[in-house]
Amino acid sequence: MRYMAPASFRTAASLIVKSIPKKKEKKILTNIEYFIQSLPELSEQTLENPEIFSALFALTCNDISAIQQTYFSETLLIHSGLLKPEKIRKLPLRPYYIRLLHTSKQILRCTQNELEDISKTIAIPFKDKFIIGFKPQLFSDLLPETIYPNTYGDSQEPKAVKTLEQILKALNLIQETSPTAASTFEAMVKTISLVRPHKQALKRKSFSCRTSYLGGIFIQSKYDEVTQLAEDLLHESIHQSMWAQWLLNENSEFVTATEKVRSPFTDRDLPLNVMLQALVIYTASYFLHIESIGRLSGRDYIACEQRIITLTKGIPLLRKNIRIHAAKKPAIYLFINELESFTGDLRT
Repeated sequence: MRYMAPASFRTAASLIVKSIPKKKEKKILTNIEYFIQSLPELSEQTLENPEIFSALFALTCNDISAIQQTYFSETLLIHSGLLKPEKIRKLPLRPYYIRLLHTSKQILRCTQNELEDISKTIAIPFKDKFIIGFKPQLFSDLLPETIYPNTYGDSQEPKAVKTLEQILKALNLIQETSPTAASTFEAMVKTISLVRPHKQALKRKSFSCRTSYLGGIFIQSKYDEVTQLAEDLLHESIHQSMWAQWLLNENSEFVTATEKVRSPFTDRDLPLNVMLQALVIYTASYFLHIESIGRLSGRDYIACEQRIITLTKGIPLLRKNIRIHAAKKPAIYLFINELESFTGDLRT
């Protein structure tokens, strides 16, 4: 599906940086301008760093202090390779952790007097990516405690190495059944961070922060079926790609359509633009499971079979619900029709 085509990190960065308010102190504006001038020369690999987008997003906010703005403008340069990581010692703020995996392969624990690299205890590189084990407060700058707890709770620390084995199996399944989906994942996901299961967490096992952490996704550390993990990896990579692509036309019907639509999968009322992405994701997931079931046995086979039944029932209902709200939105209506013609009659 053309909707799954990978987006450009360079384009996304260039669009987000334009939305940063201009009313800032001279030093902050100088840092931002340096990033803008350097952007054409930065390599694709350098820009495929979620931390760059975390800093950019923070700088677009109007409600952060001048000290915070200075901090994020300088970490933007550090994550982009335009300032040496050693400059962290002179930053105006000192968070508990600074994530530098894509810059210097470090995760620094910051105390008043020292910086300790803890990356070897929780982070594992594979290909051009990293998987990060759960660590309380590691993402406190990005995620609320209700989603990323500040304690280990009553569970053991999720082990990155064990989850990596599951991820590799899931990625192999995606590659065997949908090379297009596999290429989208390879292009769009650069960091996979584990979240420990807990009662207060969202019911879904995976999530992302859209373009405010582009290239990074979060998954719970325990999966019982490889097909569920494969679908969640596919799910988040498509979201990442589509949100980044929609930056190109922020006033399009797709972006501005925020009327609430009922999801037949979750029974929640969610914005129309989110449901459009969901329709693409569920459609891709349907084909993933249809192509996978013949390769599976036992518990994985049963889970895959049940998921196909759920998707077969839910996708037509979601299309119908979206069409009700898209009657006067020709681009969205065409979008739905193209997807339907691609899928044809769903079968179990």
